[in-house]
Amino acid sequence: MKASELTLGQIAEMLDQPQHRLVHLCEKGVVEPVKDAKGRGTVRRFDLDNVYCLAVALELQRWGLQVVLIRRFVGMLLFLGQHYRKKSGEDTDLIRMFADQEKECCVTWFLPSKLLFDTTDGRMSVDLTEENIPLKSKRQFGWPAESGSGLMLNLTRIAGDLRDRIG
Repeated sequence: MKASELTLGQIAEMLDQPQHRLVHLCEKGVVEPVKDAKGRGTVRRFDLDNVYCLAVALELQRWGLQVVLIRRFVGMLLFLGQHYRKKSGEDTDLIRMFADQEKECCVTWFLPSKLLFDTTDGRMSVDLTEENIPLKSKRQFGWPAESGSGLMLNLTRIAGDLRDRIG
């Protein structure tokens, strides 16, 4: 089966998650399938970038982030993937892109609005304030942005775990 033909059921099994959690992320626009369902009896189809984005989104949900923030983060991941593909000239999926890094790629999210990516190409800072994040989301944790509170994700570890599961 081609990577662009994965179903939510297959991905749920791969990620060891109930399918309804993945459906929720899709319906909220966190991940867009490469082929959407067209009525009764058809299924959405996903590629490996979708699988990686779902795995990262589930990790962010585990930390208690709201979908509006997760959706923006996944958008930045996709942007980073496009940037890498353009710079390297390689047409690779996000799983292999992050898993094959010589140096671990980590992202630090200084809540609510600053992302700092550490990659083999150096450091990239992204400001999410211009994205008009709702005030409710900004206050979700009760942490002021200037306090330096945040969370860190190891994108390489998540990709490596997925690569091992996919084979």
